[in-house]
Formats: sequence, C-alpha cells, structure tokens
Amino acid sequence: MKIEIKFWLVILIIIALLGAFYYAGGIKVRRERERLAEAVYTLQNQLSGTINTYEIELYGERQTIAEQNSIILTQKQAIDNHILDKERLRAINIDIVKENVRLKASLSVMKDSLDMVEPEIIYVLDSLGINTPHLKLPYGLFYEDEWIGLGVSLFQDATWAFKMNTDVNLDVTIGERRNGLFRKEPMAVVGFDNPYINDVRVQSLSIEKSPLFFERTWFRITTHGLAFLGGYWLGGR
Repeated sequence: MKIEIKFWLVILIIIALLGAFYYAGGIKVRRERERLAEAVYTLQNQLSGTINTYEIELYGERQTIAEQNSIILTQKQAIDNHILDKERLRAINIDIVKENVRLKASLSVMKDSLDMVEPEIIYVLDSLGINTPHLKLPYGLFYEDEWIGLGVSLFQDATWAFKMNTDVNLDVTIGERRNGLFRKEPMAVVGFDNPYINDVRVQSLSIEKSPLFFERTWFRITTHGLAFLGGYWLGGR
C-alpha cells in the first residue's frame, strides 16, 4: 500500500521543526547572554577579589605562586564590555588578541632599628647650657639587601630626597589544568620570589574565536531546513 503525504503537511512539519529549532536556539542565546554577564562580572572583580596563593620550592629557593581562573570571551565581547581597550590595541598595533593578563600588586617594605652609617654628630649648647647632640646635615641613609636598595638624603634647608631600586621578576604561565577526568579549565599562574611583593591580584582573559556567519546556529538550522525542503520537492517531481 502506497502512502501519500500531502505537500502542505510536509510544509507544516518543516515549519514546526524550524520553530522548535529556533526556540531551542533562543534558549541557547539566553543562556549565552547569562554566561556573558557572569563572565564579565567575574573579570571586573578579579582585581579586587580574593586569589589563591601558595608557596613552592624550586631549585632550593622559595617562590610565591598566585593563580587565577581564565575567563573566556570573544574579542568583541571583551571590547564591548571594556575589558579590552580598542584604542590601546590600535596604539600597540595588535589586531588579534589571544590572551590578556592584568596584574596588580603592592610593594611593601618595613625595616626598623637600623644602625646609622658613620653619622657625624655635633653638640650644641641649649638655653640651659647643656650639650645636646645633633645630626650634621647633609646626611644620607642607605639600606640594601638582595631585593631592594634604598637611599635617603637629608639637607640643611629641611628638604630630603630618596631613591629606591627593587628587582621585580614575575613569571606568568597561561595554560590548561585538568579538573576531573574529562574537563580542563584555563588558568593563569604568576610566580615571584621577591618577599616585598604582596597583595597580588590577577585578571586573566582568554580570547575565543568569533564564529563565522556560516558557523552560527541560525544559519545551520535554516540551511538544513531548506535543504530538506528542496530534497523533498525534487524527489517528488
């Protein structure tokens, strides 16, 4: 027995399928918007939020590690949400961004009870006839260790000057870390060995390629539907 299917019924089925596909695509779009909003919020707060830090020993030396999860956006999304600055990219001649890491840290040095190096002390009679010790100006104070050098100069006109040098070596590693059996997550890991560096913050952005128009869901749904309709029409002739 031959079963004939009315052409209008096929059209209705195709329309229903396309409607279902577009509805599912709409759900995907809404979820993508929610994911984008959450990703942007996370990125905007990475430089002010908490960060995982720990210490490792490498070649007999201690190193502090700060790590942050990388957030994935397209370059357009990052620019539209002010994570990337379009004018800055133009100024540094960068067209395509793959990774962007922003670092923020504090340099804090506290030393006390230090000896003065060869101070010249003069004694001045005060109003009571007592010799009072005074530091002869100009005079310079200097401190230096493996990580920092600091010099301070005091002058007779009640002004002073200082100079500070410090070595800041930061190793930034961007990659993927296995999280479970089949899942990997992008990470930015920053390592440093200067003990005066603290309160490190890391903002890590990974750029994904924007899909071309023929890779988008709406284009695939439409072309598949039209191909099915065209095949049915040609097959029925």
